[in-house]
Amino acid sequence: SVTIPCQCRYVPMPIPAMPSWQLRSVATSDVEDQAEWISGWSQRYHQLSAGPFQGGGEYIELPGLHLFFETFNRRVHQAGTPPAGCLALSHLLTTVEEGWLCGEPVGSSAAVLLQPRSEFHFRTPIEATVATVVLDASLALQIADEIGLREPLDRALGSKVIPLPAASRQALCDAVHKTRELAHTQAASRASGGRWRQSGE
Repeated sequence: SVTIPCQCRYVPMPIPAMPSWQLRSVATSDVEDQAEWISGWSQRYHQLSAGPFQGGGEYIELPGLHLFFETFNRRVHQAGTPPAGCLALSHLLTTVEEGWLCGEPVGSSAAVLLQPRSEFHFRTPIEATVATVVLDASLALQIADEIGLREPLDRALGSKVIPLPAASRQALCDAVHKTRELAHTQAASRASGGRWRQSGE
């Protein structure tokens, strides 16, 4: 496993004049429906623990970056591959137990890194919320260069479960929560001149 040190600094990202940003949400009572709502992924879900399934999610699309949240009330086996040309980083925001990725334990102090078209097998914990950031691979490397994390990222590409120091975990959680809050604020106020839209409008 590879530990990524916390050497981050803020780098402002240019925003195109009229990007196509979307926010959509879903509530599910069937594990197969849960597997199908995320765009661009080839994946299959199988419920492992007994009882009625309740899940849901939110999907936020920005230029070059997708962020989605999934919730589960039952243990689920996920199998599939990320979209072509994309890196995916997943983190358990809330959990009462560890999950497992390809035989390796995954807790709240670790993240899961998936390479483009790499097959994964993930057993989710029960009662969990998972946040996943999906980046264009070339953009991810560009950002890593700008914030001084290219070398740790190159090392991490050979590993799927990445231990997160406390500061790195907090920075990741803060970033996804702030992005989620901004998406809801923009969608509610419609004050962005049409840059944000909710799917189905």
